Amino acid sequence: LSADPTYLTALIVVLFSGATAWVGFRAKKLADEYEQFTRFEALLINRPSAAKDWLNVKQPSWAYEYFASIQSKGLAWRDHSRLIDLLAEKTSAPHEMPWWINGVLLKLGLLGKVIGFSIMALQLGEMSSFDSGQTSAVLKTLTGGLGIALLTTMTGLTANILLGIQLMRLDRFADCLIAKAIKISEVDLQKVMDC
Repeated sequence: LSADPTYLTALIVVLFSGATAWVGFRAKKLADEYEQFTRFEALLINRPSAAKDWLNVKQPSWAYEYFASIQSKGLAWRDHSRLIDLLAEKTSAPHEMPWWINGVLLKLGLLGKVIGFSIMALQLGEMSSFDSGQTSAVLKTLTGGLGIALLTTMTGLTANILLGIQLMRLDRFADCLIAKAIKISEVDLQKVMDC
């Protein structure tokens, strides 16, 4: 913090930490919902009558909402595309803001680079002449500006990469949840209908 008087590095760390905490809470929510789909799938395969009972008790889960909607349309209703779209919106739409924050982290790092180099250029521009006695003052000024530039760029790039990895994994898990819903509704539910 003492090396960056612009506090951009601190801002990058705070944004990264907040986004990482959000990713953790979101991953927990997706895992809980995935578990609900898995539970319904197991009931559907092993005990179809228990799956119907599961749908008769209102539950605060995406799986319940999804399959209760299918049931309300009738098991013969084959076009689940609108319900899949709604489920995809629930699973992935909230990830847009953290992806935006991920881009901001990179931009803040680059802004710090510009500020650091600007500090160096302004200090050099203020020098009317150069003598050997000013060497240590010039080096101190250049080092300070260069330190800001490199520190903020490194922090922004690192935070961007790490948060990007987290968000990519979160998006893939959301896709797995959607794939499970499609598999259950198109394959497992159809087997029960055919029996």
